[in-house]
Amino acid sequence: MNTLTLKGKVWKYGDNLSVYYFFPPIYEMLGIAEQPEELAKHFLEEVDPHLVRQVEGGDVLVAGKGFGQGKHHFYYISAFQELGFGGFVAESFHPQFQRECIDRGIPAIAYPDLPSKVESGDLLELNLRTGKGNVLNRSVAISLVPAPQVLLSILAAGGLKPYTLQKLASESRN
Repeated sequence: MNTLTLKGKVWKYGDNLSVYYFFPPIYEMLGIAEQPEELAKHFLEEVDPHLVRQVEGGDVLVAGKGFGQGKHHFYYISAFQELGFGGFVAESFHPQFQRECIDRGIPAIAYPDLPSKVESGDLLELNLRTGKGNVLNRSVAISLVPAPQVLLSILAAGGLKPYTLQKLASESRN
């Protein structure tokens, strides 16, 4: 999948969806928080108990303001990858959560106008490079400000580590 184009079913949630809602704290106490394949089975189970059985590869989680606030763990990001989400779009993100996603090559882009244009279950196609997209099931065109180029470059490389290695390799050739 091209990480610069999101295409999948929308899972929409509201404002202030913190990491404390992602996974109930009991799983950290039981020690499975560091096992992404097990942790993924419990994503948002207290908010949307059907999500983990219905999410498909490439689906897009759309949220309101303040998505991803709270204590951060890289294994949460690994669990998202295990579930197969294509990316996250929100009105705004907690900066550390957004950075951790992008560092791992998972799109987490703030588009303040997008959440009001989509509903859960919509089929969204969105080109992050151009900001153009469509809600395919309702024939609604979307036009947003393109994502920042540095974020696009990191995502296109597959994350911060491959991006940095590419930059170092190109600089050593010069």
